[in-house]
Amino acid sequence: MCASPSVNAHVMYGKCDRGVEELTFVIPSRRRGPLVAALTAILLVWPMHTGTAAADPARTAASPPPPPLVTSAEYPEIRPADPEDPWYDGAGRPGEFTFSAPGTTVNRYQYGIRNDPWTILPTENGAPRTITFVPERGGVFFISVRGLTPEGVASGVTTYRFSVASGTSERVGWALDDASDARVASGYAEPRSATLLGGAVLGGDGVRGGALTLNGADALLRTDTRLLDPAADFTVSTWVRLEETGDEPSVVWSLPGREHPEVELFHSPRLDRWILGAGGSERGEGRPTGARSRAPVSRTTGEWVHLVGTHDAVRGELTLYVNGHRTGRTPHAADSSMSRPLLVGAGRYAGGFDGFLHGDVDEITLFERVLSPEEISRLHAAPGESLPGAPASLALALDEPAGGRTVGGGADAPGAELRGGAALGAESLTGTSLALDGLDGHAVVGSLPLNGAADWSFATRVRLDRLPGEEATVFSLTSTTDEAVSVGYDPSGGNWFLRTPGGGNTPAGTTAPLAERWMHLAVVHHAGRDAVELYVNGFPAGTAEQVGVPTGPLSLTLGATDGTAGPAAFLPGRVDDVRLHDRPLPASEIKAMSPPVEDNPPAAVAARWNFEELVDGITPDSSPNGHHLTVVGGELEEFGWVDDRALLLNGVDGHASTDSVPIDTTKGFSVTGFFRSRGLGDEPATVLSVVGERESAVTVRFLPHPEEYSWGEWEVSLTDSDGDDAVTTRFVASDFPSDPSYWTHVAVVYDRSGGALRLYVDSYPTEIDLSSAPTFPAFGEVSSVQIGRSLRNGEWGEYWPGMVDDIWVVDGVLSDHQVRHMAAGASGLPPVLPVDPR
Repeated sequence: MCASPSVNAHVMYGKCDRGVEELTFVIPSRRRGPLVAALTAILLVWPMHTGTAAADPARTAASPPPPPLVTSAEYPEIRPADPEDPWYDGAGRPGEFTFSAPGTTVNRYQYGIRNDPWTILPTENGAPRTITFVPERGGVFFISVRGLTPEGVASGVTTYRFSVASGTSERVGWALDDASDARVASGYAEPRSATLLGGAVLGGDGVRGGALTLNGADALLRTDTRLLDPAADFTVSTWVRLEETGDEPSVVWSLPGREHPEVELFHSPRLDRWILGAGGSERGEGRPTGARSRAPVSRTTGEWVHLVGTHDAVRGELTLYVNGHRTGRTPHAADSSMSRPLLVGAGRYAGGFDGFLHGDVDEITLFERVLSPEEISRLHAAPGESLPGAPASLALALDEPAGGRTVGGGADAPGAELRGGAALGAESLTGTSLALDGLDGHAVVGSLPLNGAADWSFATRVRLDRLPGEEATVFSLTSTTDEAVSVGYDPSGGNWFLRTPGGGNTPAGTTAPLAERWMHLAVVHHAGRDAVELYVNGFPAGTAEQVGVPTGPLSLTLGATDGTAGPAAFLPGRVDDVRLHDRPLPASEIKAMSPPVEDNPPAAVAARWNFEELVDGITPDSSPNGHHLTVVGGELEEFGWVDDRALLLNGVDGHASTDSVPIDTTKGFSVTGFFRSRGLGDEPATVLSVVGERESAVTVRFLPHPEEYSWGEWEVSLTDSDGDDAVTTRFVASDFPSDPSYWTHVAVVYDRSGGALRLYVDSYPTEIDLSSAPTFPAFGEVSSVQIGRSLRNGEWGEYWPGMVDDIWVVDGVLSDHQVRHMAAGASGLPPVLPVDPR
């Protein structure tokens, strides 16, 4: 039998026992990452031949089926010829992709996302099959897919490209750094803006202050942030003064879709009415559909008119208000649930702008909730004024002077009112925090700029003063109907809990809280599947599925649960750095938010040895810390990987050691280096260890494969004590086999605060969750760093036969970016860590 092409060992070309040509690729471990990506793309279009059918003439003569079709409502395919082709929101939001091959006998699809290996998806006769993909970050992505028949005949490959926008910053946050005597903690929101396009100009006479003037030919305004989800609750308020109605539709505002706006508010020249509805209805042959105004628009030409459109997601209904009065309703179902920018003065149809409005626009305000008729009446009565209890997502006053091409927008950030024994000014990791007495202290934000039924994420840091004997709440998000999502401490289980309406408590499955220790908590709501996730210190800790969430406007309570019966379950401790996002945060962003925590010191170089000098058996530490290495059984070798030389150890007794330890192994630390073997046998060999009197607290070693010469896996082991009862825990990078006869970069990062250990092989990480470990797995009474050997039961062994180069010991946690930078092996660098872009 012939195997399909594979990525394996040494480049070989030949014939298998059936005479069919076969290729096997060998990739040195250091080069594997980029080449695997390239070979994956090549092999995806390689004809698949398995089993005896590989040589079947009837099979090879069969006509291949056509390439599959790929569609997605959330992430449409890129249109390279369209300069206004939008980037779709966004990082953390799932998208569905459907494969189909109608009229064929295809019984399986093979697909891969970006450079991932392909996955098999069964089907029957080319029937549609759907996958869900959640992008962790912004960028251009592609899915490659092909179909295969039962006989193994493959179609051509369809490559579907789509663009994903980067995630927006928090919608609102509370730093809790206010003065200690303040009774309201101020909120903050990122500034937002909009850009003038075409002949749009500022400086007009507005209903209040200035206004935006649109020429009816090519002028419009576009927000620079994706603000509104057409499938969620929203309200858009604006003032408009038409100069003329004309014979073509005049769009006041629109939420762009793929071929036409998802929602638009426009003047219909056919009916001479304002219409709020799905985009494009005016361009059909029938009557335009949507909620409409009652009086002819032409009667108010040249006058300011207040127009408000609302979308009620629960009712599936759009409602139009004119000058504070409701004039019409219409059913509405959005095509997708991705946030969109707002276009003012035009719509986007089939890739181009149209429906330009001739007139003036002023006081544009957006809300992520449905305003009541009373609230809309107040908006009409006081143009440009804030609406108490209804924070706006964006307010554009349009008062900038003429000549500018950008306008600034404010977003309401309500403050948190302190009640009872709550006080600001308590010490924190950064700045100050909110202190809560556990008796009656709490803080309340009466109205959030968010609807609970939409996608959202909430994150904060918390520190318990003591482990309370009764339930204590860190925060709760409560609706007007008293439904709540809350996170707190449950003494019966000794851990955090997530509580959702109707779903009871979901206990955390990770790190249990300790008194007087900061931890990071995050909750993520996925509206599409009605699931709420809990994260502790950046790690998933539990999920409540299909249990409902609070709908409508939400309030926030810090340090207690607040309902109709009053506040309860008070928290004894501190809360800091509270953030609310209007999107589901991906796991990678939550993990990046978790540091800093006190167990992880700021990353700093503790020692670096680049082995360029060896004088009287000493090779110097190139950092200013003076942790020099004493070398035994080793010599410098030309042609090191970094700079000019490397240290060659004899594999018998060769090693290098310090007389002190530059790191605390009970807190966050990192070690990295380049290693290359010579004459490696069948036994494990250690490249680096941190030792006590009898045991190695930390050991980094290579485990040779018993059947594949020179190949094997890298391992890091942690030992919990230096005595006879020592327990050693081993972690292997089994997904990244390696051939150390080539230079290989290995890094170990221990994230104490996050409860994680990461082992990198040529910058590819294997992550181990240590958050549930009852005790720290590596002891701290250590005496030296050893290069090329380890200590077990008081005896030295596992000597490394080969070279070592550019070893760094870091006090603190390196990021993925920093590890990749160090794995590049650039020459001539000082002992300074790469900048972490976080």
